[in-house]
Amino acid sequence: MASPDPGLLHRLGLDVLTPALFLALLFDEVRRERINRLPALLGTAIAAGLIVLLPAGPA
Repeated sequence: MASPDPGLLHRLGLDVLTPALFLALLFDEVRRERINRLPALLGTAIAAGLIVLLPAGPA
């Protein structure tokens, strides 16, 4: 199996760190240019929908 142990992700904090990094990058990009807001909102809506539908855990 090529994926890491799920417990390792929680112990190292990668389950929180990775989304926080992408969120920081997203906020920076949206703040810079107004045209980036629509794709950001669409991506947020898709991600929120997938959180509801898919089980938790590493991909």
